[in-house]
Amino acid sequence: MSKTVQEIMEVMGKTAEVVMAIIKKSGGNYSLVADLAPTSINEMRYYFDGALYRSVMRCLEVKLIGNQTEKARKGYFLGEIGLTLTHPEGDSIKIKYGSFCIAEEPEYDAAQNLTSIIAYDGLYPSMQPYDISLWKQGITLKEFLVAILKQCEIPYDADSLSLMANADKVITSEKYLDIENDSTEAAYTYRDILDEIAKASGVTFAFKNSLGGNPAKLYAIKPTESGYVIDESNLRSVTIGAKYGPVKGVVLSREPQEDNVYYPSNLSDSQTAVKISNVELIEDSSNDEYRKQFAKDIYDNVTGTEYYLYDLDSFGIGFLNFGDIFTLKVCERTGGMIGGEKEYKTIFMRTDMTVSQGVKEKSKLEAPQATSTDYSAAESASDKLLKKTMIKVDKQEQRITALVKESDDKYSEFTQTINGIKGEIVDTKNDLEAKITATASAATSQYTALKTEVKENYVANSTYNTFVNQTAEKFSTQAESIKNIQGAGYITEERCNSLIEAQSDKITLSVEENLKIGTRNILLNSECFAGFTPTKYKVKTASMVPSISDTYVPSGRYSAVVFTPEPTGGSISRGIRFVETDILGQSTVDKVKPNTTYTLSFWLKTRSGAQVDELEKYSVIYAGEGASVSLDLNRSVTPTPTTSWQKYVLTFTITGTISKFYIMLFFKNCLASTQDSDIQYWIDISSFKLEEGNIATDWTPSEIDMVSDATYQSFIKLLPDKISAGVESTVNDQYIADKINQKCVSVTLDTSGVTIENGALILKDENGDSMIDSSGVHSEHINFGNTINIDTIKNGTVIDNNDVDVLTLRNYTGSDTGMVNAKAAVSVMSAIPVLKALFWNNSKNWFCHKTATNSITIAEIDNVEETQVYMLTFDVILATTTNGKALLPQQVKLTTDKTVTCEIGVDALTAGNATVSGKTYQYRYGSLSCSIRGYDLIKIKKANSQNAKLRIVSIAMSNQGTTSDSLSWLQAINSPTADHMGFVGNFKLTTFVGATLNARALLNSNTNYYFDLGTGILAADEISCKNLSSAALPSAQSTDDLKKVYIDPSTGQLYREL
Repeated sequence: MSKTVQEIMEVMGKTAEVVMAIIKKSGGNYSLVADLAPTSINEMRYYFDGALYRSVMRCLEVKLIGNQTEKARKGYFLGEIGLTLTHPEGDSIKIKYGSFCIAEEPEYDAAQNLTSIIAYDGLYPSMQPYDISLWKQGITLKEFLVAILKQCEIPYDADSLSLMANADKVITSEKYLDIENDSTEAAYTYRDILDEIAKASGVTFAFKNSLGGNPAKLYAIKPTESGYVIDESNLRSVTIGAKYGPVKGVVLSREPQEDNVYYPSNLSDSQTAVKISNVELIEDSSNDEYRKQFAKDIYDNVTGTEYYLYDLDSFGIGFLNFGDIFTLKVCERTGGMIGGEKEYKTIFMRTDMTVSQGVKEKSKLEAPQATSTDYSAAESASDKLLKKTMIKVDKQEQRITALVKESDDKYSEFTQTINGIKGEIVDTKNDLEAKITATASAATSQYTALKTEVKENYVANSTYNTFVNQTAEKFSTQAESIKNIQGAGYITEERCNSLIEAQSDKITLSVEENLKIGTRNILLNSECFAGFTPTKYKVKTASMVPSISDTYVPSGRYSAVVFTPEPTGGSISRGIRFVETDILGQSTVDKVKPNTTYTLSFWLKTRSGAQVDELEKYSVIYAGEGASVSLDLNRSVTPTPTTSWQKYVLTFTITGTISKFYIMLFFKNCLASTQDSDIQYWIDISSFKLEEGNIATDWTPSEIDMVSDATYQSFIKLLPDKISAGVESTVNDQYIADKINQKCVSVTLDTSGVTIENGALILKDENGDSMIDSSGVHSEHINFGNTINIDTIKNGTVIDNNDVDVLTLRNYTGSDTGMVNAKAAVSVMSAIPVLKALFWNNSKNWFCHKTATNSITIAEIDNVEETQVYMLTFDVILATTTNGKALLPQQVKLTTDKTVTCEIGVDALTAGNATVSGKTYQYRYGSLSCSIRGYDLIKIKKANSQNAKLRIVSIAMSNQGTTSDSLSWLQAINSPTADHMGFVGNFKLTTFVGATLNARALLNSNTNYYFDLGTGILAADEISCKNLSSAALPSAQSTDDLKKVYIDPSTGQLYREL
């Protein structure tokens, strides 16, 4: 009789082999990249961490032998994953787990010769923003689910959807996109919405292995009896916890206001209830009662659910799926004595299975997060609230009062008298208040929101005020936010204020920001210690991934630290530390003083499967051998790390000489790594603050990381005869006064012109280059003419003399040797960042040669104008063994019937070195330019100017190099028979109308300019003009015609130096 999967899994001596394949998806087609045999798989880790009434995504971590990064890529799939278990007697069974998408680029560890891959199951496509509305009028919960699964291309088991409660309930509106404002910025992912559908349906969405269903399909799951019984023969260890349930009710809650409805009506706080909070799908903005319709059906799905909590470590289970109800058979133990077996029913929701040299699997089930419901205040119970609605008329006082009151904490009241109207709306529970006052002479309105957060040893208040004031002479609006953090005499205040004020003769707009920190943070980069390298303590390796976004922690960012213990010492304290040169920016410590009380606070959590134990609180602060640190245990808080964020507070005093200052995060009972496997521990850290005093105030950056006690104000004033605008900054803290500008910079526009005080006029072009700034006028960035788009004047892509452009090379798949090697050359040069930036970020129309031909026609322009100056600029990339200059384009031909050859200044190019096939070569790259007057081209033509043409011919390669020069590093990667190969591109042709226009734009400049009489080019230095050789000038002139030019401010005319 064949063995069952449980019999095979539980027997000692079984073998376990993993197989899988790497699959590539292109459109709707899948293709096999590689089959992975058991011999190529070092380890597979399969795990998920789920809960009822959610979507549960499984994760797969695989280590492959050898460098597999060319085969396994981000976006590919690990498919046909199978675990084959074989009994020592020969019976075997295969469990299939479906396909998993590779979510990150695989990493190769050369030291271990292993490639690590992380992949997620078929739910992974749902981890994208919900940015296309799938809602339509009348759509039901089930129809909406199906629409999402189809949008994400997630296959599903249609029969299982019959388990959904409320499947036919209508979703009354689009809940996740702002349709009215046509917003496409999604705050939700498709996975978020699947979670909400699961809550509203009383089911869980998850994939199964082949023993439970089709591993390629998503299932709606309710806990179901599997029949499996697991006893201690297959368990390394097991702990049985309390019993949860049975579930007797459902609570639908709006939080944080605790607006609850529940079912059944006789539910009490002594009974177990499933609490489902803030589910948008069951709400209807026009019908506050709508959510009640969902409670009964959810109740029918979840009622009676019960299970024991447990924590087990086994020799492998592998056959259970999420939601399987199974039995743990465990012997009772009392006082060291083993008693009889007892059975505990529970549900499989979490697992972590590793298959390497054998199988081991851990599973754990914890209690749901504890919640409480005030049934006396929720609907379905008797109404005990004091409510009042009234209108009171006092004829004697001539006053009418209207009051709508729910309680003393929530009401609205309006009072009308002969003098005006006064209104007040109060919601004390949510710290909201609005006031309106109107009289014959003025009208004001005010809105206030106050939020108070009370922690163990500090209080944080945030107040938001908006005001509108109106009189016959003036109208003003103001918005203000104030944040105070208080405790033991310390206070931090942030204040931001904006004001718009309109009077009969002026309008003023101002924005002011003020920050005062009563207690400073002494630590640098304190948001998460990004940029610091932790030192190791009894650990082999420690790595940190810095600055990960998380809005839960005060600083908004955290760093993830992973450390691997040394293989010695057994179970001891181990961890990491940060030293004073980083966290204080000092090698000699003077920011922390002896005999002074300080408080260190920070946030920390750990990760499931790599969890650290208790923090060594007495070791956190180290001040050197001559110093002693004493903790105030009454104020210090050091909870045991969990997978949720917790705040740690240590209040301490240092006595003796402080020679060092370390923050040391050591954790108890860290096991040693073994020769066969490394153990990893993981902590996430955030929001460090070290401050004087015994109170942990809320996190703020250090004074070095921000400007403290500073006020910034911007203003705009509109007067009848002028407009003025400015920004001013003042500093009260002398310690950092040099960090900000203390002047008031203003700009005034009036009938006399534009005036700038205490500032500089900076005018930049579209590339960000300064055309005008405090140093003068930069003519090289001022375009006085027109840029001719060479793409429009050449007929398509020029392939002249069998050349090819880089755009063609990108996707070239032919067999022509020259083309193939040119594409290979691009790949080599693109590996050099400065050249890659030229090729792919800045390029159009790059050309290379596959033969010895050394020229290429770039463009032709009809009807050359004699009043124009034509300037050609282009980029060059080439490399050779010795002198890259020898093989660069030395000349450019600008021709009509005859040719004017312009020498170009190759010495201005940037040189660098690159290594190819173990040999070092030189490369050069950069921009070159030359120019010619249209007049000279027409004169050479000696014909009707209307028929004159400008041909731009680039001598892209020159054979003027020596034999050794010709051996290029492109030839070193098997270039064809040509002596060399390089690239020219980014051709740009600009026209200028004479030089006087340039001169007029340069009035009041203090720079000496030079004027090339041969080309009409004006330059800020003589070198720019001398890049043009005498061959480019008319025969009657020479480079001696380069003279300094002076400008007559009254006429804008140019005068040469005699």
